[in-house]
Amino acid sequence: MSTADLVYSSTMTTLHLRLPALLLFGCTDPLAPGKAAQDSPPPVDSGPADDTGGTDPTEVALPGTWEDPILAGVALSLEVAHPELTDALLAGDQLVFVGQEQDTDGGMWTYSLADPDAPAFLGHTTNRKHIQRACWDGSQAWGMTREGMLVTLSLGSAGPTVLQESSVGQVGTGISCDASHVAWGAGVNGGGWAEREGTWIGPIHNLNMEVEDVRLEGDRLWVLARNRLTAMDIEGETLVELGHVDLDGACLDIAPGERWLAVACGSGGVTLVDRGDGQLGQWQAWASARAVSVQGSFVWVAAWTDLVLLDAADATAPVFAGAEQALSSVMSVAAGEDDRVYAADWNQPFVATRTGASAPEVRVSTEWVSAGGLATVYNHGTEALWIDGVSVAPNGSWAWEIAEDAVGTVSLATDDPDEPTVSVEVGGPAGLVVGAAAPGFSEPDLYGELWELSMLHGEVVFLALFSDG
Repeated sequence: MSTADLVYSSTMTTLHLRLPALLLFGCTDPLAPGKAAQDSPPPVDSGPADDTGGTDPTEVALPGTWEDPILAGVALSLEVAHPELTDALLAGDQLVFVGQEQDTDGGMWTYSLADPDAPAFLGHTTNRKHIQRACWDGSQAWGMTREGMLVTLSLGSAGPTVLQESSVGQVGTGISCDASHVAWGAGVNGGGWAEREGTWIGPIHNLNMEVEDVRLEGDRLWVLARNRLTAMDIEGETLVELGHVDLDGACLDIAPGERWLAVACGSGGVTLVDRGDGQLGQWQAWASARAVSVQGSFVWVAAWTDLVLLDAADATAPVFAGAEQALSSVMSVAAGEDDRVYAADWNQPFVATRTGASAPEVRVSTEWVSAGGLATVYNHGTEALWIDGVSVAPNGSWAWEIAEDAVGTVSLATDDPDEPTVSVEVGGPAGLVVGAAAPGFSEPDLYGELWELSMLHGEVVFLALFSDG
């Protein structure tokens, strides 16, 4: 960009508005899964088969009978109107979700795991609206809020209760705690760590580096930046760097395994890092990794549009084992010692179970396609996918030709155990036209003042859209 391209306006108004993060997610993953038709209409003629993906279209494929690798269990009620979850963890015999509820309250929700298949709601905080990330030290929970507060909470049978809070002046991106220390990250603003005793923390020591997430392991502190994982030893009130490994992608979350650490790195997928010898293996494919949780030799991945399962029995080459399409957007995941996992879907958390089975996994490249156009069907599963008489190999794709006279919803049958029908809408979503008047809106800013677009007529307006969490 040259200096002639730069325009400055002294009358520019900057609005930092609190808009739902889901407005932004659609721009994150170009391979967002298609929506299956609600009433599962019968298959229609989609045109001739294509051998994209290495399949002979003259081969007559027969549907298989598969068990789903991930069985979705109960959806959990948060008992608020508009929850926005950002993290999940297991805390003894309780399940914990954190996030916010923009209209009234939120912060932290807890559930009893007396019946792990159907966690029972215990309660939620009503005075801490924006807890972003949380940890469990074995006796109490700690959370980082969007307002830069470090909060200590007890988890009783009637729900969470705030015990103590301290201002750290940073919006939390990650947190870790144990019986001796608590550490947190604040992205490009750095992070901090402190010794702790009960609900109180000692002097705060700044981490003068980018910190997306942290993980305490005794006197070892792992510090994750967007593209680097650094190992440090805590020696009194100082940190000594032991080494680091560079990573691909935009990394956001760490989860410890028995022999290695799993790191979620956005479009870079998931990387496994040995505690002493650096990077082991990487899984990188169609999913964008937001957060991870380790369950034995398996890694559960919060992958925005999907809950993904990886088999890391060979840590040098983790492989895809299954996926479950999100109800809204999976932000975090908490895995226990058994086969169950708890997904912090943006506004509808749910329970899922690993079955050990293998199956095809169908996805379509778009929700909308023009008549006579093409939609690409992908098989992200571990077995061959049957669709419209064509066999699509694992990691393969097939060009779905839409008939010239097609209208409405066009569907095909598949042998994916949890998506027996794949559909697209013929046409296109209605949207704004370049040059047309901008639609009016009313939104509060960070200070609670309500703004309407009509109030800013004649001014240059910069809208800063950001996601909670």
